[in-house]
Amino acid sequence: MSSMGKVLVVEDKESMRDMLLMALEQANYSASGAADGEEALRTLKTTPYDLVISDLKMPKMDGLALLKASRELHAPPAFIMITAHGSIPDAVEAINSGAFDFVEKPFDLEELEFKVAEAIGKHAPIGTGKATLEGLIGSSPQMCEVAEIVQRVAAAKLPVLLTGEPGTGKQSVAKVLANLSPRAGRPIVIVDAANAESEFGVESELFGHEKGALKGAKKRFSGALEQADGGTVIIASVERLTPAAQRRLYQFLQDRRFERIGGDKAIDADVRVIATAKDDLTDHVMKSNFREDLYYRLKGVTVHLPPLRDRQGDLALLIEHFLAQATAEHKRNVKLSPRVTKLLGEYAWPGNVRELASVIE
Repeated sequence: MSSMGKVLVVEDKESMRDMLLMALEQANYSASGAADGEEALRTLKTTPYDLVISDLKMPKMDGLALLKASRELHAPPAFIMITAHGSIPDAVEAINSGAFDFVEKPFDLEELEFKVAEAIGKHAPIGTGKATLEGLIGSSPQMCEVAEIVQRVAAAKLPVLLTGEPGTGKQSVAKVLANLSPRAGRPIVIVDAANAESEFGVESELFGHEKGALKGAKKRFSGALEQADGGTVIIASVERLTPAAQRRLYQFLQDRRFERIGGDKAIDADVRVIATAKDDLTDHVMKSNFREDLYYRLKGVTVHLPPLRDRQGDLALLIEHFLAQATAEHKRNVKLSPRVTKLLGEYAWPGNVRELASVIE
């Protein structure tokens, strides 16, 4: 039987390294070991690997330095980092530096094997010069960077913060992230903190409530975190969350459990949170309108979406895309005259991609 992929395990503790090698070999991977980052880098320079599983903290060269050095290789492998419990800043830096995912000690071997299969299955060189992910349209450097970050962090469990002016496509990118992740096909629930649909407000929309907990609450309501269990919750305009909702959200991101309003039972939820904001949350933190601890929880993986005026090179591709959509929907083949195309190119598009889509429609 052929190997399912080549994996290099980098761990300075021999017992842990041997345990991982045995588990990988039993799962039909071709696995080798290295005692530190320097040894691993020498190995990677001469032998290609599909995946590196590396401890983050090691003598000589740590896992993060190894990850960054490996990016210079002709065919860099995917990386899964092993980090100590609670070392979220280290994990965030690893993800931002290109790691596929991370596991916290003590970890479950079955969970690790799942991540290994996923990393090898999804890993492919990126940075092809155009944003080719479905839902991301453009060839500008800004959009290529967005596409690269999205590919890099899609599989991780960490929260993601998407920032950008209204109309730049934050919710579209959030859905791309969800659909590229292991949660693809699972529920995606969107909560708009600026326009809560529930008569009981955004806190209830997110966390639910018990019967009688709020005025007029005649029955129990399951919020977005329960509805999306196993999937993704997208919180639009996160800067508009009420203080109570901010407190509850921070606690959920810490403990992965919550209580409905008026409830005393802790509910576990396997949900990834993707938040969007129209501007930098730092100003809201400085004005005491947004919790600083929640801000640091959300900001680890931040993707900024540029306004359309800063990516004029993408205008023709976007126009072509929206024209094709309109043609299919209305069954009318419409082409723009050179004069109209010129006018569209000269306009500043304060409403960004959303405004362009509306105009073409």
